[in-house]
Amino acid sequence: MLSLIRHSRRYLFFFIAILGLLSFEACGDRHTDNNTKSKKQDDSIASLVNSEKKIGLDATGYKVFQSIKPQMCAGCKQVTIYLLEDARLEGLTAETHYYPTYHAAQIIFRSDEDILNPDNPDYKPAILLTQDNNGTIISHKTLNVPCARIDTVYLDENKTRIAYLFTLDYSIGMGSYNGPASYFVHFTDTGMVNYKGDNDFAVTLKSAWAMRYTDHLEVWSKICRPTDNDDFSITTTKCYLETDSFKSVTAVKKGIWEDEGDTSAENLKEFFDNFSE
Repeated sequence: MLSLIRHSRRYLFFFIAILGLLSFEACGDRHTDNNTKSKKQDDSIASLVNSEKKIGLDATGYKVFQSIKPQMCAGCKQVTIYLLEDARLEGLTAETHYYPTYHAAQIIFRSDEDILNPDNPDYKPAILLTQDNNGTIISHKTLNVPCARIDTVYLDENKTRIAYLFTLDYSIGMGSYNGPASYFVHFTDTGMVNYKGDNDFAVTLKSAWAMRYTDHLEVWSKICRPTDNDDFSITTTKCYLETDSFKSVTAVKKGIWEDEGDTSAENLKEFFDNFSE
Protein backbone atom coordinates (compact mmCIF):
# COMPACT_ATOMS: atom_id res chain seq x y z
CA MET A 1 0.00 0.00 0.00
CA LEU A 2 1.14 3.50 -0.77
CA SER A 3 2.06 6.24 1.60
CA LEU A 4 -0.43 8.96 0.97
CA ILE A 5 -2.21 11.80 2.76
CA ARG A 6 -4.67 10.86 5.50
CA HIS A 7 -6.62 14.04 5.82
CA SER A 8 -8.15 14.98 2.50
CA ARG A 9 -11.33 16.04 0.63
CA ARG A 10 -13.89 14.24 -1.54
CA TYR A 11 -12.57 12.22 -4.47
CA LEU A 12 -13.93 13.78 -7.65
CA PHE A 13 -14.25 12.27 -11.10
CA PHE A 14 -12.04 13.41 -13.92
CA PHE A 15 -14.52 15.10 -16.22
CA ILE A 16 -16.05 17.17 -13.38
CA ALA A 17 -12.74 18.56 -12.20
CA ILE A 18 -11.05 19.07 -15.54
CA LEU A 19 -14.08 20.46 -17.47
CA GLY A 20 -13.51 23.97 -18.67
CA LEU A 21 -9.87 24.18 -17.57
CA LEU A 22 -7.25 25.80 -19.77
CA SER A 23 -4.69 23.82 -21.78
CA PHE A 24 -0.93 23.96 -21.21
CA GLU A 25 2.28 22.00 -20.20
CA ALA A 26 4.50 22.51 -17.13
CA CYS A 27 7.22 21.16 -14.90
CA GLY A 28 7.13 20.23 -11.23
CA ASP A 29 10.48 18.84 -10.07
CA ARG A 30 12.36 21.70 -11.65
CA HIS A 31 10.08 24.34 -10.15
CA THR A 32 10.39 23.74 -6.43
CA ASP A 33 11.88 27.21 -6.04
CA ASN A 34 8.59 28.69 -7.20
CA ASN A 35 7.10 28.05 -3.77
CA THR A 36 9.37 30.58 -2.08
CA LYS A 37 8.61 34.25 -1.69
CA SER A 38 10.95 36.42 -3.76
CA LYS A 39 11.17 39.87 -5.24
CA LYS A 40 10.84 38.34 -8.69
CA GLN A 41 7.55 36.77 -7.70
CA ASP A 42 6.39 40.02 -6.13
CA ASP A 43 7.15 41.81 -9.40
CA SER A 44 5.28 39.13 -11.33
CA ILE A 45 2.15 39.37 -9.22
CA ALA A 46 2.30 43.17 -9.42
CA SER A 47 2.38 42.94 -13.21
CA LEU A 48 -0.59 40.57 -13.17
CA VAL A 49 -2.55 42.83 -10.82
CA ASN A 50 -1.92 45.77 -13.15
CA SER A 51 -3.51 43.75 -15.96
CA GLU A 52 -6.53 42.58 -13.97
CA LYS A 53 -8.90 45.33 -15.07
CA LYS A 54 -8.43 44.37 -18.72
CA ILE A 55 -9.45 40.74 -18.16
CA GLY A 56 -11.82 41.03 -15.21
CA LEU A 57 -9.40 39.29 -12.83
CA ASP A 58 -8.99 40.38 -9.21
CA ALA A 59 -5.50 39.24 -8.10
CA THR A 60 -5.55 41.15 -4.81
CA GLY A 61 -4.37 38.96 -1.92
CA TYR A 62 -2.71 36.40 -4.20
CA LYS A 63 0.90 35.29 -4.65
CA VAL A 64 2.59 33.40 -7.48
CA PHE A 65 2.85 29.77 -6.40
CA GLN A 66 4.31 28.53 -9.69
CA SER A 67 5.70 30.40 -12.68
CA ILE A 68 6.47 27.97 -15.49
CA LYS A 69 7.68 28.14 -19.08
CA PRO A 70 6.49 24.77 -20.41
CA GLN A 71 7.92 22.79 -23.28
CA MET A 72 5.35 23.52 -25.96
CA CYS A 73 4.29 21.52 -28.96
CA ALA A 74 5.77 22.33 -32.36
CA GLY A 75 4.33 25.55 -33.73
CA CYS A 76 3.04 26.78 -30.36
CA LYS A 77 3.88 30.23 -29.09
CA GLN A 78 6.12 30.51 -26.02
CA VAL A 79 4.02 31.33 -22.98
CA THR A 80 4.40 31.47 -19.21
CA ILE A 81 2.01 29.55 -16.97
CA TYR A 82 1.13 31.16 -13.65
CA LEU A 83 -0.55 29.37 -10.79
CA LEU A 84 -1.72 31.90 -8.19
CA GLU A 85 -2.83 31.04 -4.68
CA ASP A 86 -3.98 32.83 -1.54
CA ALA A 87 -0.96 34.69 -0.14
CA ARG A 88 -1.64 33.24 3.32
CA LEU A 89 -1.04 29.65 2.17
CA GLU A 90 2.16 27.67 1.66
CA GLY A 91 0.69 25.49 -1.09
CA LEU A 92 0.55 21.82 -1.99
CA THR A 93 3.93 20.07 -2.08
CA ALA A 94 4.93 16.95 -4.00
CA GLU A 95 7.84 14.53 -3.87
CA THR A 96 8.45 11.83 -6.48
CA HIS A 97 9.99 8.59 -5.24
CA TYR A 98 11.49 6.11 -7.70
CA TYR A 99 11.87 2.39 -7.00
CA PRO A 100 14.17 0.88 -9.68
CA THR A 101 13.88 -2.60 -8.17
CA TYR A 102 10.14 -2.59 -8.85
CA HIS A 103 10.27 -0.39 -11.97
CA ALA A 104 7.84 1.95 -10.24
CA ALA A 105 7.36 5.45 -8.89
CA GLN A 106 4.94 7.20 -6.59
CA ILE A 107 4.22 10.84 -5.80
CA ILE A 108 3.74 11.90 -2.20
CA PHE A 109 1.57 15.01 -1.81
CA ARG A 110 1.38 17.07 1.36
CA SER A 111 -1.34 19.64 1.92
CA ASP A 112 -0.91 22.98 3.64
CA GLU A 113 -1.78 22.36 7.30
CA ASP A 114 -3.94 25.51 7.35
CA ILE A 115 -6.23 23.92 4.78
CA LEU A 116 -6.74 20.91 7.05
CA ASN A 117 -7.77 23.07 10.02
CA PRO A 118 -11.56 23.61 9.84
CA ASP A 119 -11.30 26.60 12.23
CA ASN A 120 -9.31 28.65 9.74
CA PRO A 121 -11.06 31.15 7.45
CA ASP A 122 -12.03 30.42 3.89
CA TYR A 123 -9.21 30.92 1.41
CA LYS A 124 -9.31 32.38 -2.06
CA PRO A 125 -9.58 29.84 -4.90
CA ALA A 126 -6.43 29.27 -6.93
CA ILE A 127 -6.13 30.93 -10.34
CA LEU A 128 -4.50 29.42 -13.42
CA LEU A 129 -3.50 31.68 -16.30
CA THR A 130 -1.24 32.01 -19.34
CA GLN A 131 0.72 35.07 -20.40
CA ASP A 132 2.62 35.63 -23.65
CA ASN A 133 6.10 37.14 -23.97
CA ASN A 134 4.61 40.61 -24.41
CA GLY A 135 2.96 40.42 -21.00
CA THR A 136 -0.54 39.95 -22.39
CA ILE A 137 -2.72 37.53 -20.44
CA ILE A 138 -4.07 35.05 -22.98
CA SER A 139 -6.47 33.12 -20.76
CA HIS A 140 -7.30 32.56 -17.10
CA LYS A 141 -9.37 30.17 -15.01
CA THR A 142 -10.47 30.37 -11.37
CA LEU A 143 -10.24 26.89 -9.88
CA ASN A 144 -12.63 25.40 -7.34
CA VAL A 145 -9.94 24.74 -4.71
CA PRO A 146 -7.43 26.99 -2.89
CA CYS A 147 -4.38 24.87 -3.76
CA ALA A 148 -3.22 23.17 -6.95
CA ARG A 149 0.09 22.40 -8.63
CA ILE A 150 1.71 21.18 -11.86
CA ASP A 151 4.47 18.55 -11.92
CA THR A 152 6.60 16.76 -14.46
CA VAL A 153 6.14 13.00 -14.67
CA TYR A 154 8.04 10.57 -16.85
CA LEU A 155 6.43 8.21 -19.34
CA ASP A 156 9.39 5.81 -19.34
CA GLU A 157 11.86 4.52 -16.81
CA ASN A 158 14.81 6.17 -18.56
CA LYS A 159 13.16 9.58 -18.09
CA THR A 160 13.34 10.47 -21.78
CA ARG A 161 9.64 11.21 -22.33
CA ILE A 162 7.73 13.59 -20.11
CA ALA A 163 4.12 14.42 -19.41
CA TYR A 164 2.57 16.79 -16.92
CA LEU A 165 0.44 16.13 -13.88
CA PHE A 166 -2.13 18.73 -12.86
CA THR A 167 -3.25 18.24 -9.26
CA LEU A 168 -6.19 19.85 -7.46
CA ASP A 169 -6.07 19.64 -3.66
CA TYR A 170 -9.45 18.70 -2.20
CA SER A 171 -7.99 18.28 1.30
CA ILE A 172 -10.33 20.07 3.68
CA GLY A 173 -10.60 19.00 7.33
CA MET A 174 -11.14 15.33 8.13
CA GLY A 175 -12.35 12.65 5.74
CA SER A 176 -11.47 9.25 4.34
CA TYR A 177 -12.27 10.26 0.76
CA ASN A 178 -10.73 13.75 0.67
CA GLY A 179 -7.39 14.50 -0.95
CA PRO A 180 -5.40 15.62 -3.99
CA ALA A 181 -6.78 14.45 -7.35
CA SER A 182 -4.28 14.36 -10.22
CA TYR A 183 -4.77 14.42 -13.98
CA PHE A 184 -2.33 13.68 -16.80
CA VAL A 185 -2.37 16.69 -19.12
CA HIS A 186 -0.43 18.37 -21.91
CA PHE A 187 -0.36 21.99 -22.99
CA THR A 188 -0.76 24.17 -26.03
CA ASP A 189 -0.58 27.95 -26.25
CA THR A 190 -4.35 28.15 -25.79
CA GLY A 191 -5.04 25.91 -22.81
CA MET A 192 -4.84 22.58 -20.98
CA VAL A 193 -5.55 19.32 -22.80
CA ASN A 194 -6.13 16.00 -21.02
CA TYR A 195 -5.26 12.62 -22.43
CA LYS A 196 -8.39 11.05 -23.91
CA GLY A 197 -10.19 8.66 -21.59
CA ASP A 198 -8.01 9.62 -18.63
CA ASN A 199 -9.42 9.47 -15.10
CA ASP A 200 -8.23 11.31 -12.04
CA PHE A 201 -5.97 9.51 -9.56
CA ALA A 202 -6.68 10.36 -5.93
CA VAL A 203 -4.57 10.36 -2.78
CA THR A 204 -6.78 9.77 0.28
CA LEU A 205 -7.09 7.45 3.27
CA LYS A 206 -8.99 5.02 1.01
CA SER A 207 -7.44 5.82 -2.37
CA ALA A 208 -3.92 5.20 -3.68
CA TRP A 209 -2.07 5.13 -6.98
CA ALA A 210 1.39 4.57 -8.41
CA MET A 211 3.15 4.50 -11.76
CA ARG A 212 4.81 1.38 -13.12
CA TYR A 213 7.10 1.17 -16.14
CA THR A 214 6.99 -1.78 -18.52
CA ASP A 215 7.26 -1.15 -22.26
CA HIS A 216 4.87 1.74 -21.62
CA LEU A 217 3.55 3.71 -18.67
CA GLU A 218 1.03 2.01 -16.41
CA VAL A 219 -0.91 3.73 -13.63
CA TRP A 220 -2.26 1.39 -10.97
CA SER A 221 -4.94 2.71 -8.62
CA LYS A 222 -6.77 1.23 -5.64
CA ILE A 223 -10.02 2.57 -4.15
CA CYS A 224 -12.13 1.40 -1.22
CA ARG A 225 -15.77 2.49 -1.14
CA PRO A 226 -18.97 1.49 0.71
CA THR A 227 -21.59 -0.52 -1.17
CA ASP A 228 -25.39 -0.27 -1.09
CA ASN A 229 -25.69 -2.98 1.58
CA ASP A 230 -23.28 -1.23 4.00
CA ASP A 231 -20.38 -3.48 3.05
CA PHE A 232 -17.18 -2.22 1.41
CA SER A 233 -15.61 -3.07 -1.92
CA ILE A 234 -12.09 -2.60 -3.25
CA THR A 235 -11.66 -1.53 -6.86
CA THR A 236 -8.27 -1.97 -8.52
CA THR A 237 -7.62 -0.42 -11.91
CA LYS A 238 -4.66 -0.81 -14.24
CA CYS A 239 -4.43 2.04 -16.76
CA TYR A 240 -2.16 1.57 -19.77
CA LEU A 241 -0.98 4.60 -21.71
CA GLU A 242 -1.21 4.07 -25.47
CA THR A 243 -0.15 7.16 -27.42
CA ASP A 244 -2.25 9.93 -25.84
CA SER A 245 -4.95 7.72 -24.40
CA PHE A 246 -5.36 5.51 -21.34
CA LYS A 247 -6.89 2.05 -21.64
CA SER A 248 -7.99 0.48 -18.37
CA VAL A 249 -8.74 -2.91 -16.81
CA THR A 250 -10.77 -2.90 -13.59
CA ALA A 251 -11.48 -5.54 -10.97
CA VAL A 252 -13.83 -5.30 -7.95
CA LYS A 253 -13.90 -7.50 -4.86
CA LYS A 254 -15.45 -7.35 -1.42
CA GLY A 255 -13.27 -6.08 1.41
CA ILE A 256 -12.07 -3.01 3.25
CA TRP A 257 -8.72 -1.31 2.84
CA GLU A 258 -6.97 1.82 4.06
CA ASP A 259 -3.59 3.34 3.34
CA GLU A 260 -1.39 2.95 6.41
CA GLY A 261 1.19 5.59 5.58
CA ASP A 262 4.08 3.18 4.94
CA THR A 263 6.47 4.69 2.38
CA SER A 264 8.82 1.71 2.13
CA ALA A 265 9.63 0.10 -1.21
CA GLU A 266 8.51 -3.24 0.24
CA ASN A 267 5.07 -1.82 0.89
CA LEU A 268 4.88 -0.54 -2.67
CA LYS A 269 5.67 -4.04 -3.92
CA GLU A 270 2.85 -5.38 -1.74
CA PHE A 271 0.53 -2.80 -3.27
CA PHE A 272 1.35 -4.04 -6.78
CA ASP A 273 1.27 -7.73 -5.81
CA ASN A 274 -2.25 -7.36 -4.38
CA PHE A 275 -3.55 -6.45 -7.83
CA SER A 276 -3.13 -10.03 -8.99
CA GLU A 277 -4.96 -11.61 -6.06
